[in-house]
Amino acid sequence: MLQDDNPDQTIGSGAIAGPSRSRDPRATREPQVDSSGQTKQIPSYGLPFFEYRRSLFLAGQPIPTPPSPLPDTYTVPIDYPKPVPYTPRPCDPDSAIGRLETLLREPGAEETEKAWRSGVGGVHDHLTNKRRFTKPIRLGLVIKVLRAGWIKDGTWPIDPRTNRAIKPPSDSPSPEPLELAPENGTGQSQASLKVQKMDKDDGEWVDEMEAQASHQPK
Repeated sequence: MLQDDNPDQTIGSGAIAGPSRSRDPRATREPQVDSSGQTKQIPSYGLPFFEYRRSLFLAGQPIPTPPSPLPDTYTVPIDYPKPVPYTPRPCDPDSAIGRLETLLREPGAEETEKAWRSGVGGVHDHLTNKRRFTKPIRLGLVIKVLRAGWIKDGTWPIDPRTNRAIKPPSDSPSPEPLELAPENGTGQSQASLKVQKMDKDDGEWVDEMEAQASHQPK
């Protein structure tokens, strides 16, 4: 349970956490363990509060909404809830999504020109041009495609010592993807079916991936 400095006041469930871009020094304050050893004090925003909210989200628990005005600290449990177990669905390696997964499977693959010319660039163009896909792509793969585009156009910073893209700052391991939409009897999520039906006339992005790869120099 999330509490502010007043032990008699708790925070209800909701989805909004208040300001996220503040430069307030509270955002960098280290969590303080209480004398009981069961709870700790964390700043009301900044990375510690983000990590707490993130753990609740991955565990499928309600995300608390801070009161107004925002307190300096919150009291939270020492041990955060564990993520919900995830069983990945099998992906056909010969499908377009399977080939995209293979292209970007290795760490740093999104930096390579080979991956970009082999289809990542085409998918990136679909994303940035706000074109709808006829087949869904998991969020983790979308992030890799967008990062490849940022590296390609120079938006993503490069380490001058290694000439490689700088790794994103993170002290937390990347979580496994979560299946948030319920499945129907065919084993497909309702969200997947909706995406497939949204725009059949927009052109198969699968064909664009293959066409782009075939027209690029080897």
